[in-house]
Amino acid sequence: MRLRGNFEIQELGGMPYLMKRKDDGKLKPMGRVGESMAWLFVQLKGREFDVEDISQLLQKQYNMPSQQADAEAIMLTINWRRMRMLEGNLGSAEKVKNAMLFLLKGALWGKAKLPENVFPLTTQEWVSVYIMAGMQAVLGTAFQGLSILPKEFLPPAVLGAYWRKGVAQSERANVLADAAIYNLQKLFQEGNIPIMVLKGQGVGSFYRQPFFRQCGDIDLFFGSMEAADRAADFVESKGYKVSRGMDSDSNFGFQGIFIEIHSRIVEQHNYFTRKYLRKLEEEAFQKGMTVTRDKVSFQIPPAVMNHLLQSTHILKHLLNEGIGLRQLCDAAMSLHTLKDQTDAQEMVRIFKKCDVYRWSKLLYALLVKYLDLPVEDLPMETHENPDKLMEEIWTTGNFGIMDERWGTRPEGEWKGRMHTARRILTKMRRFGKYAKLEVISWAWELSVGPFIRPRK
Repeated sequence: MRLRGNFEIQELGGMPYLMKRKDDGKLKPMGRVGESMAWLFVQLKGREFDVEDISQLLQKQYNMPSQQADAEAIMLTINWRRMRMLEGNLGSAEKVKNAMLFLLKGALWGKAKLPENVFPLTTQEWVSVYIMAGMQAVLGTAFQGLSILPKEFLPPAVLGAYWRKGVAQSERANVLADAAIYNLQKLFQEGNIPIMVLKGQGVGSFYRQPFFRQCGDIDLFFGSMEAADRAADFVESKGYKVSRGMDSDSNFGFQGIFIEIHSRIVEQHNYFTRKYLRKLEEEAFQKGMTVTRDKVSFQIPPAVMNHLLQSTHILKHLLNEGIGLRQLCDAAMSLHTLKDQTDAQEMVRIFKKCDVYRWSKLLYALLVKYLDLPVEDLPMETHENPDKLMEEIWTTGNFGIMDERWGTRPEGEWKGRMHTARRILTKMRRFGKYAKLEVISWAWELSVGPFIRPRK
């Protein structure tokens, strides 16, 4: 690996600062750095190095014990990678990917076949696995997979402890999210407003270790656009600041968590399915399933609607910024857990009507090939080749955090729109054949969307 050429150390007010050169050539201060980091930066600039090189430099310059120097080197590499300061692979890319998949399979199913010629990993490769797990939003899930790895193949103790600390944060976030859902139910009960939880915490309940799954926002559905408006009005009447968006969607902060009010379960651009989807959603709201996480119970969409939501949500993000392994794990666990509650014939009929049947077959082929989802869990046969889709996922990471193909989004509304359009249209050419009407509708909205009224 190497340090990128657009980073450098510069003194400001007599103190060392990390600087990043922007596209216009100007230097932007990234923050003050310590003496040891500034010294290391100078030593490593312009050369190839690895984690062991950093450790040896620290031991020599600062007379550090080897264990402490190893820990400093690991943490420094992780932070530099997160800040996009490093380029080049941290070890064998294929080994890192195969190690990641092994850990996820172990977490999802409690077992996995040890891949050949992968373990043991070097310290640098383990650091790369850890960083990738974070960027794919599966830090806790991958950590759980370590439980099936033979002891002689485990990561360095320092990294393992740091990893466990991150998982503890995920556990605390899940506890807070569940508490927020419980209190949101109480809040909306005051207004006699029933709620349904989409994605996130509901899907997380399907995992073997739900609290290891990385959680985020809380998405709520209220049955219709009119009900979403009433819910937003009610929240406002309780003193919360509500931000209104398109099509009756809105959001607000609650107990430190971002809450989204959705007027739809499924968000498709396809003009030909909207009326049909609204009817399906109203029916799904009346037939919700109850899931329980510890002591908190709440409603989620029924099985087929859950699968449709996840399939279309993954497609939307694939065509836009990108998707990560977390969404794939969610889809796999949903198909597995809800197998006996899924009407396969009804699901195929709905997916064909919504023009996501072939796309879903591609997605499900990926889950079988790369995550070991049992074939018998699928509601439809598939012979699609998912390799290009998997390549895209390795490239983008969760919501595109790893994707460097398009550069930084430029300032200005129209330049930003063109940047987004270029990215989406490129992906449409690659994956558009799997959901033609959705892709055509989205392309239409990209071109004329700013000049027409919001979607309904």
